Amino acid sequence: GTLTYADFRKDYVKADPQLQAYFRQSTAEYFGCGIDAVADADACGNGNPGFDAMGLGGLPSKTMSPSGRLALTDPDDYIFHFPDGDGSIARPVVRSLITQAIPGHTMEDIVLATSDYGKQIGLAVWVNHAVRLSEMS
Repeated sequence: GTLTYADFRKDYVKADPQLQAYFRQSTAEYFGCGIDAVADADACGNGNPGFDAMGLGGLPSKTMSPSGRLALTDPDDYIFHFPDGDGSIARPVVRSLITQAIPGHTMEDIVLATSDYGKQIGLAVWVNHAVRLSEMS
């Protein structure tokens, strides 16, 4: 079987249980799951903590794991991570419907843009009204 990053940290690094708890979701943003489901080779290839003192050299081999290979060969120098989660998906939709509600034009500026929630509430009232009208006909 494959050694998970959680087991690697517990059994080989001998990480303190509090440290294990702290890192439990550290892989979720990139891999979509916690350290209990990520292979140690993937975690190493991704640059996660715990491997530096092992004397493995610089970067891991590109063939070390599918995820490590992706991290080293991906031509995209930035993967978008949004601090407000799904809100960064909804905000551009609102911005396209009510251009005055959220300034800007890119995914980069959506994160820092100040939203005028009063204008968004206006949209909610309009949508609610439109739905009620469609139910009447």
